[in-house]
Amino acid sequence: MNSAWSLDVSLVYVHISNWEYQCCGTVPRVGGTVRGSLTLHPSRRPGYPAPEVLDWDPASGLVRVGDLYAQLGFSVTDPYRTDLIMSLGWHDAGPAPAVLGTVEVLLEETGTYVRERTGELDIDPATVEYREVREATTWPEDRLEVGGPAAAGVVAGVRLAGVVEADDRAHVRAEGLRLFTEASV
Repeated sequence: MNSAWSLDVSLVYVHISNWEYQCCGTVPRVGGTVRGSLTLHPSRRPGYPAPEVLDWDPASGLVRVGDLYAQLGFSVTDPYRTDLIMSLGWHDAGPAPAVLGTVEVLLEETGTYVRERTGELDIDPATVEYREVREATTWPEDRLEVGGPAAAGVVAGVRLAGVVEADDRAHVRAEGLRLFTEASV
């Protein structure tokens, strides 16, 4: 399938790079729990864009997307651009609070490598496919060469259970606002 699946608006869709679960942590699976911080990254791949950024604190790099807080990826200077995806990771202890949730939808994201004008290899957006799976493939075929198979990881539709260990929604919002306030002092 070359396009994104339909969205269940009650879920948060996050990209999880395969290196996250190849290194350590739990392999994402339907019904399993994921926990990590959210980061916005630029991406030319179709499907599952980040939610709209509602607020941004340039000093801390935190952005508000809905009721959630995320950090900006290192190359993002304009969080209001429209080519962003939201990733979930557990290796970066940045300023964004951690989220916790249950995976309800899991799609492996694959494609084919192409050489960019910069000389770097990237996934050709025209070749991206999403395949529904019950569990992420830990070591998918990935050959870093022009025309080689590219495994980006998974897109997980997550039903959030909380942010920062069993906090309620009002506390989460207050914590995010506290982070914004402290960052601007």
